[in-house]
Amino acid sequence: MEHFLTALNMQKQSHGPKDPQSVMSQNIWSTLRMAISLMGRSDLYQNCDNKDIDALMAEFGTNS
Repeated sequence: MEHFLTALNMQKQSHGPKDPQSVMSQNIWSTLRMAISLMGRSDLYQNCDNKDIDALMAEFGTNS
């Protein structure tokens, strides 16, 4: 989880003046959602679907 979230956060921070979500990898989001599924954490699906990295980082105690 930490590696997926770190990668997405790095992408988010490197965005240009436009939408920060546009540079975040859909492949990483999909793999993160699969890992959340394997953990049995269906309560976090909505965070993945909404690409809410801040909520997920808070949930897993990952530093931003």
